[in-house]
Amino acid sequence: LGDVPIDAELRALALRQHGSVLSDETHRYEHSLEVQLPFLQMRLGEFSLLPIAFGRISVTGLADLLDALWETQETLIVVSSDLSHYHDYETARELDARTARAILALDPDRLRDGSACGLTAIKGLIELARRKRLRVAQLGLANSGDTAGPRDEVVGYGAFVPRNRITSEEIAKQWGKDPVTIQRGLLLTEKSVPGLDEDTITISVAAGRDALARAGIDPQKVGALYI
Repeated sequence: LGDVPIDAELRALALRQHGSVLSDETHRYEHSLEVQLPFLQMRLGEFSLLPIAFGRISVTGLADLLDALWETQETLIVVSSDLSHYHDYETARELDARTARAILALDPDRLRDGSACGLTAIKGLIELARRKRLRVAQLGLANSGDTAGPRDEVVGYGAFVPRNRITSEEIAKQWGKDPVTIQRGLLLTEKSVPGLDEDTITISVAAGRDALARAGIDPQKVGALYI
């Protein structure tokens, strides 16, 4: 699929953040990047990249770094991590569903050691999503036992993406109305809005899937969902 160039501007910006260093050796044996790159190349076409690996860093420190790099809506941040490791199939499904509910609720305190190998990265992105008033939608949740692997020891995987939200105060400002009136009329303090590549039907379907995931309901057991 060809080479992907390093984003020199983002690299320079990252190196200005506290504790950041430049190291090719860090990425030499890190396989998550080589797994993600083909998908990004097929989906995005031509793009530049800034790979980041971290050691000991606080959740707040990581969120600060990602916040500094998230300059425009053209910047795509990808956090790569497995979920649970080497449990039997049913145990893994239960543990990963619990992790998914915590991610969807943007509640990092509900994530425990063993939830994911990249726990700090996930918590850092959750912190960033909370700062930017984003919600999170679940695209998928499975484990290696759902493919060709055995089910006595499996590894869990999930896919989650941020979605846009707007507060009642922002709605009131756009409509030239009083925020309290808007909040009482809409019966909410914030609502989801389409992103640049979405429409209201897309986010309605995503909201339905989120509701099922938060309730721990298997979508395969639902005959129909009316939105």
